[in-house]
Amino acid sequence: MYTLPTMSHHCGDHNPQNECDFKQIWEAFNRLRIDKQLCDAVLVVENKRFPVHRAILAANSPYFRALFTNGMKESEQQEIHIPGLDAKTMNDIIDYVYTRNVRITMENVTTLLPQSDSFLIPGLVEKCCHFLSSALTPMNCIGIWKFAQNMYRWDLANVTRKYILDNFMQIATKSIEFLNMEPEELLTFFADDELNVHAEEDTFQAIVRWVDYKASSRTQFMSQFLRRIRLGLVQSDYFVDKICSHPYVSNNPKCQDIIQEAWGFLYSIERLGNRNVDLRSPLVRPRVPRDVLFTIGGWSGGNPISFMETYDSRADRWYTHPSLEDSSPRAYHGLVTLDGLIYMLGGFDGTQYYNNVRCYDPVTKVWKDVAPMYSQRCYVSSAVANGNIYVCGGYDGRWRLSSAERFDPTTNQWSQIANMFQRRSDAGADSIHGKVYIVGGFDGEHCLNTAEMFDSETNQWTMVEPLSCPRSGVAVVANHDFLYVIGGFNGERRLDTGERYCPISRRWTSIPEMYTPRSNCAVAVLDEMIFIIGGFNGSFTITQVECYDAESDQWFDATDMNINRSALKACVISSLSNTKDYTFYGQIGSDGDGANPLQTTTNA
Repeated sequence: MYTLPTMSHHCGDHNPQNECDFKQIWEAFNRLRIDKQLCDAVLVVENKRFPVHRAILAANSPYFRALFTNGMKESEQQEIHIPGLDAKTMNDIIDYVYTRNVRITMENVTTLLPQSDSFLIPGLVEKCCHFLSSALTPMNCIGIWKFAQNMYRWDLANVTRKYILDNFMQIATKSIEFLNMEPEELLTFFADDELNVHAEEDTFQAIVRWVDYKASSRTQFMSQFLRRIRLGLVQSDYFVDKICSHPYVSNNPKCQDIIQEAWGFLYSIERLGNRNVDLRSPLVRPRVPRDVLFTIGGWSGGNPISFMETYDSRADRWYTHPSLEDSSPRAYHGLVTLDGLIYMLGGFDGTQYYNNVRCYDPVTKVWKDVAPMYSQRCYVSSAVANGNIYVCGGYDGRWRLSSAERFDPTTNQWSQIANMFQRRSDAGADSIHGKVYIVGGFDGEHCLNTAEMFDSETNQWTMVEPLSCPRSGVAVVANHDFLYVIGGFNGERRLDTGERYCPISRRWTSIPEMYTPRSNCAVAVLDEMIFIIGGFNGSFTITQVECYDAESDQWFDATDMNINRSALKACVISSLSNTKDYTFYGQIGSDGDGANPLQTTTNA
C-alpha cells in the first residue's frame, strides 16, 4: 500500500517543473480510468458501473482505504455496491479524486457536500463550502446557513451567519426564507450586537413583517422580540406612533411592562442628554456599526496634532485612541483608504513640509512608511481611482503646485502624471467613475472657483464648469454619482453654502446651507450621509459635526468631536475584522464590562 501525492503536494522547494510532472501523472491515471485499463475494482451505483483503481481512491479517502483493506468481503470483491447515492454524484466524486476538478452548482452541492463529507474527502468538502460561501445572496443565505448547521460545517455556518448579520435589512425586506424562520432562530439574530441595522425602527418593521406572515401563531412571540429591540435608541415619535400603538403591542399584556420600562428610560435620556446615558443598558446598547469613520491629525491649540478619533455612528459617540497615535503630528495632509489600509500623504508639522507617505493598518494597528512622493505637498488634495492613489497640487514650502502624482500600492511606486491647468493648494478632490476631479483652492494670490477632471486613459486634465463662487480650504466628496463641494473660504469669509456637480449634465446646483460656516474641515460619507467634521469658522477651531442627507435634502446635527481641530482629514473603512476596537465596544471590553485602552476625552 502506498500513498500517491496530491497535485498540491511538493517535495522540497517550490518547483514549477514538479507541478507539471504531477499534473501529467494524474492525467495519466485519469486516462487509464477512462480507458478502463489496470482498473481493479468497479463501484456500482444505481446500476451504473464505475471502473476505478483501488490505490487511487484509497490514497485520497480514508473511507475507501478502510473499505478496501478492512478484510471484509468488499476488500475481496471486484464489484462493490455503494448504497444511498446517485450515479451523478458518484461520477462527480470520482472525477474530483482523479482530476481535482469538479463542476459545483447550486443543484448538485447539497448532495455533493454531504457525500464528500461521508467519504472523508476534505478537499472536495472545502470546495463545496467555498462555493456556497461565494454564492450567498439575500434570497438564499438563510437556507445555506441552516444547511451548514445540519452538516455541522461550523466554518460555513459562521461565514453565512456573518453575511446575514451584515445584509440583514435586504434579507428582512425581500427574502421568503426570512418569513419562514423559526422564532428561536430569528431571536438570536435580533439579540446580536452585530446586527447591521441603520436604526432600531428598522428592527421593529422587520419583526412586524415576520409576524404578519403567520400572525395567528406568531403574535404570542411579540414580547420576546420586543425585548430584542434597543427601544431607548428609537425616536420618541416613532415609539409612540408606531410601536406603542401597534396592535401586536397594545393588545399584548406581556408587552406593556416592556413599554413602561422603555418610557422611563426615554424620559431619562431627555433629562440627562445622550452623552450622559450609560450605553451598557440593554435598552440603549448600540449595535456594532459596519463602517467606522476615522479622523487623523489636524491643527489644534496653535499646533499640529497626531490624534486619531473614530466615530461610532450607532452610538453617536467619538472615541480617541492615544495609544494608536502616529509619532509624527500632521496637518493639511491628504488621507485616503484603499484595500482596508489608511494612507496619510504629505502635510505639515509646523516646521517641515512632507513628501513622505505613512500607511496605517487598522487591524494590526501599526503605522509604516511606504514610498515617498516626488514633491513635498502641504494643503494637498488626494483621491482614489481604479485602485491607485492620486495626489494633486499643494504647497511645497515655496510654491503652489500644479503637478500631480499617482501611487500604485501593488508596486509601491509613484509616477508623475500630467500637470493640472492651474496651480492650486487648499483644493478638494475625489473620483467618480474612475475620473479624478479637483475643485477650488488657492493659487498663491486668489481663491479659485475653477475645477478640473483627470482621465487616466488619456493622461489629460480637462476644465469643467466653474463653481458658483471661489472656495479655498473646501470639503469635496463624491456620493451617488454627484460631486459635493461644501464650505471653504471665498477670500472674505468662511462659507456655510454647498453645491453639487453632475458629470452627466455638467451642471452645478446648490444644496441647503450648513448650520456652521467652516473651512479646512474633514468630509466623509457614512451611512449614505455626508459628514462635515471640525474646521475653522473664521474665529475658532471647532469640534462641531453635521451631516447631510441627500434624500431628504437636509442637514442634521451629529455629536461633536472630543478635540477641536481644523486641517484634519477623514476616511471610512468598512467590515473590519476588529471593528469593535474602534467603537463603543472597544471602550467597555469584549465582555461588556470593564476598561479598555480606548477612551473618551473631554473637549480640548
